[in-house]
Amino acid sequence: MEIAWKNIRGQLTICSGDEFERVVLHYLRVLWPTMLQAPRLQQLDRSGIDLCVLDDNRSDFFQVVVQAKGFKVAEELLQKQVDQ
Repeated sequence: MEIAWKNIRGQLTICSGDEFERVVLHYLRVLWPTMLQAPRLQQLDRSGIDLCVLDDNRSDFFQVVVQAKGFKVAEELLQKQVDQ
């Protein structure tokens, strides 16, 4: 298990932006198979929702919401990145 986690962590470390979001979606679907990626620049995305699982009973409610943040970091995180 430790080797598998190191591989996942390594993959996430080299991703940023939209690529990070797509990779995270792949792994989160292990826990939530119906997780969706919000369409870029539409209402959910503008509200900070990148990935979500809709509630089975109400389409306007969510079971899970994720805001994926993938940063390119040269040496260390900036305070702006830490705050997010």
